[in-house]
Amino acid sequence: MSASGTRTLVALALQLAALAALSLSLLGFSWLDTRSRPRVLLLVDRSESVPRAASDKAVADVMHAANAAGSDDLQLLEFAGRPAAPSMKAADSVANLEPSATNIEAALDAALAADARTPFAGVVVISDGLENAGDVERALRAARDARLPVQWIPTGRPLPETRISEVLAPDRAIAGQPISLYGDGEQTRDFTFVADAASATATAGDRGRPGAVYNIGGGSRVTLNSVLDRLVGITGRSLDIRREDPQKGDMRDTFADTTRALEDLDFRPTYTLDAGLTAEYEWLAASLKGSRR
Repeated sequence: MSASGTRTLVALALQLAALAALSLSLLGFSWLDTRSRPRVLLLVDRSESVPRAASDKAVADVMHAANAAGSDDLQLLEFAGRPAAPSMKAADSVANLEPSATNIEAALDAALAADARTPFAGVVVISDGLENAGDVERALRAARDARLPVQWIPTGRPLPETRISEVLAPDRAIAGQPISLYGDGEQTRDFTFVADAASATATAGDRGRPGAVYNIGGGSRVTLNSVLDRLVGITGRSLDIRREDPQKGDMRDTFADTTRALEDLDFRPTYTLDAGLTAEYEWLAASLKGSRR
């Protein structure tokens, strides 16, 4: 199973568990008092990192669970950078909530204020938890101190897979192992040194836009034959190249469009192809030498 598939199943399991817990807690209130109609407050994340369709579906699921448990008093408190007032239905527009930010602390503080006016049986937060403002831990402690139960239903965009292609040619060259070359070797690729890939990945985590996908590349498209010729010059030894038939479905030419990474992350590769191949070769040679001691 792919990484994205695993993440989807985990998120689904968490959501089902949260809904089950919510249903049981609501049923518990009904059992204690047949006249009880527990009031539940939904904190719905409307920030840009949470697709509207995903949060609306989570709201509908909670409403279904609440109705099944006998609760007919469920209110919504939508929030992003700041919270709205509690309401019985979702707003058509949330532009006034500063959707570029996510402040869960402010939403929980608003929930505590509403609970102080008219107590709620509990609060259910529908969010991806990617807050970029406020102190959510402080607000959760305040809710605990106020004995206001808080449950969480994680929802949001599936995380894109992070793929870093592996190139084994330098490793096999230094070890004298055969290198398989599929096709005529004139297909082109964009090679990226690992330090540039790691730096860009870390920067995307700090400064990237939620849900955005960034291509990271070395900035030059070269043929595989050219790469192998450069390896001969760097290693000073001939290569055992095994030419194979072209692989079905293999793209003839690929190139990373790094425009978005440049705009959002100020990404610029710092290693040329020759510098990257040389650095990898030197690292492999040192590692091999060390393992023989």
